[in-house]
Amino acid sequence: MRRRASLNKAAARALGARSNEEALETVVASIACECAYDADPRYVAQRLADLEQTVVLPALRASARFFGALAATLEHIPLGASGAHGKRHFVGVELSVRTATNRALVLETVDCYYYALGGTQTTRDLISDANYWMTTLDKDSGARAHKGFLARADLVAVDAMYDKARAQGKRLVMCGHSLGGATVVLATILFLLERPEAARSGHVHCITFASPPVGNEELSRLIAENNWSPLFTHVCAPEDRISRLLLSRPSYVHLVPPRYLLDDGQMVDKARTDSNGETLERAHRDSVGLLRQPRGVVYVHAMKTYREKLMLTLRQALSSLDENSFRSDIPHALPIHANLGPAPLLKRAVGILTREGNRASVLISGNKIDTHTCSRTRAEIRGWSCAATSTILDENSLLVHVAPPVLHGAPLPTDSLCSPWNHASWMPMVIGARGEFSTAFINVNVIRRTILLIHVYEDDKSWLPAMKEFVAKSHPEWNIEECGPMKRDVIDAFISTKRGCVCIHTAPSDEGSMVTVRCGGGVGDDSGIMASVADHRGVEKAIRTSLVPTEMDALQAAMLRTYRPTFWAKAKL
Repeated sequence: MRRRASLNKAAARALGARSNEEALETVVASIACECAYDADPRYVAQRLADLEQTVVLPALRASARFFGALAATLEHIPLGASGAHGKRHFVGVELSVRTATNRALVLETVDCYYYALGGTQTTRDLISDANYWMTTLDKDSGARAHKGFLARADLVAVDAMYDKARAQGKRLVMCGHSLGGATVVLATILFLLERPEAARSGHVHCITFASPPVGNEELSRLIAENNWSPLFTHVCAPEDRISRLLLSRPSYVHLVPPRYLLDDGQMVDKARTDSNGETLERAHRDSVGLLRQPRGVVYVHAMKTYREKLMLTLRQALSSLDENSFRSDIPHALPIHANLGPAPLLKRAVGILTREGNRASVLISGNKIDTHTCSRTRAEIRGWSCAATSTILDENSLLVHVAPPVLHGAPLPTDSLCSPWNHASWMPMVIGARGEFSTAFINVNVIRRTILLIHVYEDDKSWLPAMKEFVAKSHPEWNIEECGPMKRDVIDAFISTKRGCVCIHTAPSDEGSMVTVRCGGGVGDDSGIMASVADHRGVEKAIRTSLVPTEMDALQAAMLRTYRPTFWAKAKL
């Protein structure tokens, strides 16, 4: 198992970290939060490579006692398209989609996943900031939190990201700046409330920069009573007035004691300053003048400013570190990986046509299917984009309704694609599901609905051939099967085992001129729908009526019978 990368004790002491590993996490988190503001993946990949070469690797070299200790914490990864490999600490990066509510990136290193969120940039962000009324987070403890921040925290897939990290033996570091910091704090708390064993394992850490207070005293007490305080690191500048605005509102407090990053690079907290707190008070007084200079206020609050101060702290602790030295070579950009962020794992998918044949219902099974990872679904059939609506049934299944593709608002002028009478014309169908990161794709196997014609023992079966011929000719999309003969007293038990099927048998009458259409699997009315043997249209109508309540059973039964290996479709939706 690869040893965790870390800085030395001098750097940890300068950064106020509890351990050498936490010191490195703070530095890398500041870099990830700075890059989370940009929406251009190629620029972010290059920027991360630059900061890795000028900050992270030199800091690791300066902290390593010997070269072998450094090499043990790095990894061979490809450098560009040339096929060459090199030792790096950063492994890959993925950015959230441009339409995501929380702009974020996931940075993978040799021993951690960093889930970084940026701060306020759009009008939607400002609305979240302004929604400062408190709402209940935990009823038992009376913990309350900022309503706007909490709504955004509900969209962060901490659970899926934590499981991904632990599956690879890595830690998860949630980090954010300003609004992003407030969001990840509450997202981490919600995750710990659901999975307290993660706190005991110590494999999750939350680091924020310039984050405003997010809750009341009861929320702070909840963190302390559960011994979660070591999992949270809050860094702010004493002259940063923006991060302190909510302290003027009633009930708002910092959840953990902040670490103050001073202009000269010192990292202090109130317990480590002089008894009168002169250092912090002087910084607070100096910040009053900045309120008259809007640019100054924004500059002090910017993530780049925080990162530059942290680099000053590192240079003071590590004398051999010089991030400003000239480099003639440009490092290779960090690889941009798909599916690095939280995404669902889609395993199998089966579909059936609805009663009228003008829509397909698809059942998808997998893991990590929730509102975080499957908030948006899209579909395509033979390359044509289709409208799709989805319903999350549970954490392992997703129901998607797919409509035929349209051209300029009208159906395609062909029966070879999405024909109501041919289930094969709906394939190949590819469905994609995503949250705020990459999309997971899966191929759908569209199957036919099954109609069972049951021959009752000692009853006239002359109606079977004519009925089978009519149904097969008028509805080739249905699978017609005959079974029997069987005694009438076992028919009910037999039909109850045929989930998803529509069963037809003669009604108990002397003439045998009536048939009963019933739903398999015990769904719907046990008595079924009566129709005349000679009235083929009436039987067809009864079959259509019975297809609706058996739809979900048909999908679930097909899911048990059908297996298709998971793969990521190459099609771009």
